[in-house]
Amino acid sequence: MAPNVAHVFRRLGSREILAGLLVAVNLLICGVLLSRPRAAAPILPIQSATQQPVSDVSFKELPAGERPGASPDDAQTRAAIECYRRRDYANAVEALRACLRRAPGDARIRDMLAVSLTRVGDRDQAEVEAREGVRLAPDALTPLNTLAFVLFAKRDYSGAEAVYRQILALYSKEYTALKNLTNVLELQGDRAGAERVITRMAYLYPEETYGYYVLGKFNIECDDAGSAEEYYRFIRERGVSSAGPELDYRLGSLLLAQGRYQEAVDTLQPALKLASGRKEDTSGYLAAKIRYTLAVALQKKGDIPGARTQLTAMLSTPLAYEARQALARSPFR
Repeated sequence: MAPNVAHVFRRLGSREILAGLLVAVNLLICGVLLSRPRAAAPILPIQSATQQPVSDVSFKELPAGERPGASPDDAQTRAAIECYRRRDYANAVEALRACLRRAPGDARIRDMLAVSLTRVGDRDQAEVEAREGVRLAPDALTPLNTLAFVLFAKRDYSGAEAVYRQILALYSKEYTALKNLTNVLELQGDRAGAERVITRMAYLYPEETYGYYVLGKFNIECDDAGSAEEYYRFIRERGVSSAGPELDYRLGSLLLAQGRYQEAVDTLQPALKLASGRKEDTSGYLAAKIRYTLAVALQKKGDIPGARTQLTAMLSTPLAYEARQALARSPFR
């Protein structure tokens, strides 16, 4: 059975936020805060509830009369769309522009162009194209989602929030808009607003795990480790592959902070294995975070050689500085 959402928000009355779980981890191993400040780099929001390119999702919702001047279904158009679907965005930009020169009123092609421009970094022009797409099809879901996506990429969070709210006024149960609205509210510091949206999302989609994942994070920040663990274990027991090693990293860190060292080790070891082979983690930062936390857990349970092995393996990772500092201190020096 899913955890009780109402129970969690009764516990959210406390605003005594933890200094941060990773800070606690660093203090455990080194006695001082070693992590260097890192600028936040928010991940672009998902573009559709099905993880497909945004332009392929909702143009089926458009009545035929709302696609004036559609591009002809010929080799040139098909080649441009195929380029986009292969995520060859640099070439897609030119191919899609060529299509629009023939059919400037095609909202679907313009939408693909906006996404492609965002992906190649031309976000100002992407916004121009996205707004034109919304003008061409003002009540269609896809152009609005794309405009919000572009604004988020530009870190115009208030603008993205306005568009997501516009989407929800038209499509009140739209999963993607609910999910991304939670993100932009939190990035703007509106935790209360994010809580309201995520609670609504959990009730509307009780079989989805994202809402429970965020609720667990909120409970950690409100010093309610028990409820946070309940949510994380619920997601794990569902066997949701999309949760990935990040979920086990959070759960392992939570167990570590509670002094449950062996459980933390048992949770973090498979998470490290998964993260080490993850193509999305191109910098290796997630794997390094997991390895560092695993080293802490091993050290706290008395396995100094095991902890040293993990820290040594970090010397060529983005957290090499932290590893060197830890190895220079007792009991490793």
